[in-house]
Amino acid sequence: MDASSPNLKFILTDVEVTGLSGCKPKQIQHGSKLELKILCQAKLNGNYELNGQVLVLPIKGKGKIHVDLKTTQINVDANYEEKLGDDGKKHWH
Repeated sequence: MDASSPNLKFILTDVEVTGLSGCKPKQIQHGSKLELKILCQAKLNGNYELNGQVLVLPIKGKGKIHVDLKTTQINVDANYEEKLGDDGKKHWH
C-alpha cells in the first residue's frame, strides 16, 4: 500500500487486516451501480518504510507496524447488471 505524498514516502507491505467481522452498514443504494458504506473496526499488522520530510523535520524509519482503527468507513462502488438465471430468478453479475 502506497500512502506517499510529494515530500514523504510512506509504504506499507505484507499488511494483514483483521477484525472486520463487526461491520455495520451505514448506507446502501443500488440502481445500475451498487454503493455501500459500512463502519468497521479493524487491525492492521505489517511492515512500513518512511522517508522524507514533515514541515522542516527530516523523518526516516523502517520496521513493523500495528494500527488499531476504532471507526473506519469503507466505501464500495460496484457496477453490476441483473441477469435471469437458469432457476428463473434475477441474479447480479
